[in-house]
Amino acid sequence: MTQERLDEILDRLEKSPEAPLLILTDHEALEAYEGVRRTHKEAKLLVMKGMRYIAITEAAVKRILEQLKRERLQYARTVEIYDKEIQGVMELMETDRKRYFSPDCVEPVFREK
Repeated sequence: MTQERLDEILDRLEKSPEAPLLILTDHEALEAYEGVRRTHKEAKLLVMKGMRYIAITEAAVKRILEQLKRERLQYARTVEIYDKEIQGVMELMETDRKRYFSPDCVEPVFREK
């Protein structure tokens, strides 16, 4: 990593210390972290699947934590929707019913012959 790139990273972190800095590649994150630690001993490196962050304050780490909690909540809602759909399809297989309409879909009304 060039000194110019490290200076750019330090500048961004110091301008917004409450915001973590997202780094795109593993090797850049590791190199940048070592450089940042020279001036910010409290710096943290967070490497997760697809994400690499450097944070120089606890506030920045808390922002990452809050984002993860929001994403987890959204994921839980998605799982809940799939659970309802699975239950409906299983009921279709286990009963004499011939049709299944998701709760999000309007079931058509058929005219009697």
